[in-house]
Parts: sequence; C-alpha cells; structure tokens
Amino acid sequence: MFNRISSTTNLWHVPKDDILTVLGHVRRVLKPGGLFVLTVDLFLDLLPFTRAEANKFGQNVSIRWLVENSGLDLVAGRPEELYGFEEFDAVRVLGKLPELRIGSRWPALVQTLVLRK
Repeated sequence: MFNRISSTTNLWHVPKDDILTVLGHVRRVLKPGGLFVLTVDLFLDLLPFTRAEANKFGQNVSIRWLVENSGLDLVAGRPEELYGFEEFDAVRVLGKLPELRIGSRWPALVQTLVLRK
C-alpha cells in the first residue's frame, strides 16, 4: 500500500477503455487518504481545439470523466484548466497560451491534478 502514486504524462498513451483498469489498480494500492498526483497532456491539435480526435501520440482525455470514474476525490487542480469540466473554455485557454505554454517544440499543455482516496 502506498501513500503517494504519481503519473507524469502517461494516461494519454492508454486506450480509454483501459484507463478505468489503471485507475482501479491505483485505487486498490493507495492507502486511505493517499494521493494520486498526475499530469495529463492536453494536445492543442486535437479536440476541443480542432476536430481531430487523435494524433500519433494519443488523444485528449476528459479530466472530468477521469475524476468521475476514478473513485477518488479531486483535491487539487483548476477545473477551468482541466479539459472536460464545465468551467473549461478552449478559447480562453488558447488566449492564455503565452502564459501557459513553456517552450514551443511540444504541441501540448500539461494539466496537473491531485486525487485523494
């Protein structure tokens, strides 16, 4: 059993159907009150910014869907910056690119959140 588990830009590699399996394993091995700290890439060349659903790296994952299906509670993360939440606005995010984007070689932003068991 673990107090903390982290995942850095990995979930978008996992097919959506398998994400639930991954989340189940995380929930199983986290101690009560344990934290799952994760980052999930948000590709600027995919939905909700374009009509494309996937690129050669993967797909954008709805963070709201992930949280609602994780069996864990969101304790850190800004819904207005997390794809899938009602507060998320793609146009606003694009307007904040100079502030949010670090570097120019990777066509993505990073969404950061913490879930608690």
